[in-house]
Amino acid sequence: GDSSVVFFELFVIRLRGGAKVKTVAEELGFSTPYAFSKAFSARFGLSPRAYQRTNAKPSAAIKDSAN
Repeated sequence: GDSSVVFFELFVIRLRGGAKVKTVAEELGFSTPYAFSKAFSARFGLSPRAYQRTNAKPSAAIKDSAN
């Protein structure tokens, strides 16, 4: 499996719980929130903040990224 998917799944769970992007980026080992935002955007097609605003379902976002 792709370990980066696991990291992003953890972020999605934390984000839906109201965690700040900066906090989760640090928890996942990204050097900056910007680096995490770029990686998240590349995988899911929207920024972490946009994801939080839309509150999309994690399974749908992860499934879409596999296509």
